[in-house]
Amino acid sequence: MSTEWDNYWQGRSGVRAGAALDGVGVETHTGIAGFWDDIFTPLTPTSKLVDLACGAGTVLRRAQAAGISDLTGADISSGAITALQTNMQDVQGVVCALPKTPFTNGQFDIAVSQFGFEYAGAYDAATEIARIIAPGGQFAALAHYKGGAIDKECAAKSAKAHVLIDSRYLDVAKDVFAAANAQDQVSYNAAITALSEPRKTLDELARSGMALAKHIQAGTAQMFGRLQNYALPDVIGWLDGNAAEVTAYLSRMEAMQNAALSADDVAKIGAALRKGGMAPLEPDVFAPDGDAKPIAWTIRASKP
Repeated sequence: MSTEWDNYWQGRSGVRAGAALDGVGVETHTGIAGFWDDIFTPLTPTSKLVDLACGAGTVLRRAQAAGISDLTGADISSGAITALQTNMQDVQGVVCALPKTPFTNGQFDIAVSQFGFEYAGAYDAATEIARIIAPGGQFAALAHYKGGAIDKECAAKSAKAHVLIDSRYLDVAKDVFAAANAQDQVSYNAAITALSEPRKTLDELARSGMALAKHIQAGTAQMFGRLQNYALPDVIGWLDGNAAEVTAYLSRMEAMQNAALSADDVAKIGAALRKGGMAPLEPDVFAPDGDAKPIAWTIRASKP
């Protein structure tokens, strides 16, 4: 899975790099920010904090704003850690994958995770989390909620990605450009005819708001309009690159769906935390936009 997330993080080392759920609409949500502010405000500035599956540091920035300075971000993606350290040069970044980390027993006063630790297999990840938290420390997480708003949105985005892939638009577009480059009118006419239905599909996806479809639509239109300005290998490379991006996008959306937790899953996480010496609070459903729109579980525990 690290390859798909590296694909996402590549080139996202700027201001927007915190948007790990880009398009899902939660990374800058004031309700989520408030949740973390409530967690971080009571902590002392010297608290040792680790954010697991940190991305480019959305949660770490909230911790830093609360005055906490001993911050570590851990993520499976080296691209995410590069983005993190570009944005927050005084934060330690570690590339590692739950449920195994390089951290020592009781290394941290608090471990946090926002839509992250559950990707690793929540029970095993919770066991490791309990190990690295010091006595008197705590764990706090927002985790994907099965059947919630994010889960449903990811399902819709996955469906659109499947439609785009199944249309074979990018493959057929390569045939068009190859025939045009060869000045083979018969093959060109056949390829243009074959592209008709895939193009309709692409246009429908673009109208629906799918950003990748809009990007592909605009890019191919530009290349079709200025064919003489492009070398065929560059065109094919661009089309192949977009095909890889669509595949990686689908993988990320499906990973979010697979990570979503049921009530039984959350109960197993609680059992793992208790086995690790922690005292879990009762998990709650997090619905910052109203009870009809749950997006996450809140999972919290302390270590006596």
